This record gives sequence, structure tokens and C-alpha cells, in this order.
Amino acid sequence: MRLLKLFCVSIAICAVFTSANLAQVTSKNKKTSSAKISDTEISGGLKEALFKGVKSAVSNLGRENGFLGDTRVKISLPNTL
Repeated sequence: MRLLKLFCVSIAICAVFTSANLAQVTSKNKKTSSAKISDTEISGGLKEALFKGVKSAVSNLGRENGFLGDTRVKISLPNTL
């Protein structure tokens, strides 16, 4: 159960970092090109954004006190426990 919670939290954190990267990629594309983009290019861009987001999350949260020391992502135990 604990592993499942950790996995869900990890996915949520990756989603946050990925959405930030995707927003950067999207804004750059709007500025530089007005040509149509193929589905293959879109899926490749999404995969790259996801990869970069996961890499960033793992490097930031995987270091010493990266997860427990960051109040933005740390999930505290309820006081009733």
C-alpha cells in the first residue's frame, strides 16, 4: 500500500514538471512556426516533454532531502496518526 501511494505521488509530481515543460515547448512553437505539425511530431514532442519532466523530478527529488525537504511536494502525515 505504501509503495502504491509513493508511486501515485511520483506520477503526480512528474505530471507537474511535465506540464511546465509542455507549456514551454508549446509557447516556443507558437513563436517560431505557423506550419502544421504531424501527429508523429506531436507524440514525439509529448514523449520528450514527459522524459524531461521525469528526469527533472527524479534529479530534484532524488537527492538528499529532495522530497522530504521540499514543502511544495512533501505530503505530511495527518495529526490523527
